[in-house]
Amino acid sequence: MRIEAYVFDIDDTLIATTKANRRARRRCLDFFLQSAGLEANEAVIEAERRLYEVFGWSKPDDLWRSLAIELDADKPAQQWLEEATELFTSAFFESLSTLPTVTHTLGALRERGVQIAIISDGEKQLQQRKLRETGLDNLFESERVLVSIQSDYYNAKPSTTNFRRMEKALGLLPHELLYVGDKPWDITAANAAGWTSVRTLQAGGDGANNWPFPPLKIQTPDNEISTFSELLDIK
Repeated sequence: MRIEAYVFDIDDTLIATTKANRRARRRCLDFFLQSAGLEANEAVIEAERRLYEVFGWSKPDDLWRSLAIELDADKPAQQWLEEATELFTSAFFESLSTLPTVTHTLGALRERGVQIAIISDGEKQLQQRKLRETGLDNLFESERVLVSIQSDYYNAKPSTTNFRRMEKALGLLPHELLYVGDKPWDITAANAAGWTSVRTLQAGGDGANNWPFPPLKIQTPDNEISTFSELLDIK
């Protein structure tokens, strides 16, 4: 059996998203503490981490207001909140990079005549910008990039909807496709679709954070890799 196409998740599979996110959040936390006349310590860092798990970056104003209450600091002004959002965005994209050997491996797969594509969850414009900022947009044809927001139960993983769409787009059968991701729902979706599943451990995360749906039964991937270049050994 020959794998004709490799399909990838984006975050912490191709791109070191969590690393960039943490750096950007720390820049914002330092900005907050400086504005409030406070110093960083383990308790402050833990409070920010805990509140981030509650609000994420979709509700940054609520995060900073809540942190101010916990630290008995003045409520952040609207202008400060806007500056913090701008700081996070700029710091995030400044820190964003592909994971080691990703670009080389994708190029090697293309040289072998293997098709490559993306199925990812997230806000479409944001995911597209991540690809542009890291130069990966030059490697993937736009019609071979499928993105659904996580709250879209019908299309987002662990749904197999986008997997079936990709099969049609590539003209391939399930046994001819391989999916690479780092999170439980990546593997659940790939296994349910009948594709070869590969879990990458390169980003170092457990893939369990910020899952908006009921807990999944953990499924075993067909393959597990510690470095991205190991994909070249999977036939």
